[in-house]
Amino acid sequence: MNIAKKWICLFMFFLLFAIDAFSQCNCEEIKRDDGTNILQCNVMQVASDQTTQIGLGAASNGEGVFITLTVRFKNKAENIIKDLHIRLDDNNMISFPYVNSSLSYIGNSQVANGIFSVSEIQAPKLLKSAIKTISFNLTNGLQSTYQLDMNKDVLEKQIKCIPLFQTNTKLDEMDKRNGFKTLQFGKSINEIYDYQLTFKSKSDGEEIYCISKPNLKIGKIPLKFIDCYFISKKLSKIIINLDVFGRSDISSSDVKDFQNIMVENFGDPKTENFNPKFGDLTLDVFVTKQSWVGKEVRLTYREIRYTDNIINNTPSNTLEYEIIDYEAKQTEAKLEENKQFINLHKGDL
Repeated sequence: MNIAKKWICLFMFFLLFAIDAFSQCNCEEIKRDDGTNILQCNVMQVASDQTTQIGLGAASNGEGVFITLTVRFKNKAENIIKDLHIRLDDNNMISFPYVNSSLSYIGNSQVANGIFSVSEIQAPKLLKSAIKTISFNLTNGLQSTYQLDMNKDVLEKQIKCIPLFQTNTKLDEMDKRNGFKTLQFGKSINEIYDYQLTFKSKSDGEEIYCISKPNLKIGKIPLKFIDCYFISKKLSKIIINLDVFGRSDISSSDVKDFQNIMVENFGDPKTENFNPKFGDLTLDVFVTKQSWVGKEVRLTYREIRYTDNIINNTPSNTLEYEIIDYEAKQTEAKLEENKQFINLHKGDL
């Protein structure tokens, strides 16, 4: 068999092995020896050149989402190292942290397999856009970049198959609300008429204004103050301090009712309970964090209880509401501020 025919046969084998022509949700549950159950969706071919074929797939261990990258070599394989970089069709550039990699065989071909973690902030971005290009590093020291020519929406479709990110119509509603009725994301300071905004601080690409006496309640919980964060003059984050700490007229059942209101509006949250650390020191506080992550916005409720029994029943509660790409927008604004500062003081240097 000549080289061209052999490569075509290998290509067809790869398709039969990796591509399910009937369903993007063809995922297999794998039970590992350590007791972990892994949900692995089929790796789909997304690009190729004369010496390699590239496949992508989504996976989950029940707690997080991962991207599987498969590189099939015509010749000797090079292993995958460092992070995976994906540019989406909407021109978002996202870096996914490297977890591990290995070499294996498919038929007579050597294959490199890489695993990369996907954060709760990154996953909604993948749900919004198809992939334009991917870049990764191999042990030969070169960075390889491929433009996708097929299955560009493989991650968008497969992540929706993972229970952690299956469609939640209540989260869709959270996206449509785009903040609160009188505090809409994207509004400028001059477009917010219902409250008196007091300037608080400006740094790192963001301006913070405070609503000191909002005179509002969620359920029976009064709001103590609201901090509004503006990036490029647009409302991008809202932090609400709930007036619970030290109040005898607010009971634990009142706080529970507040949490139930959140669940009724946005569905069941992802919940984390932990004792935060400062270096090797475990702090004397206990934190409950509940998160609702949509495609456009993210909502986080935090309850901090001090382990000192004297004040254990008076938690500090905050509600944080922000656009999904807040950190990226803040970084862009900070870089623009630095550029303007340098241009302004060029003559002084």
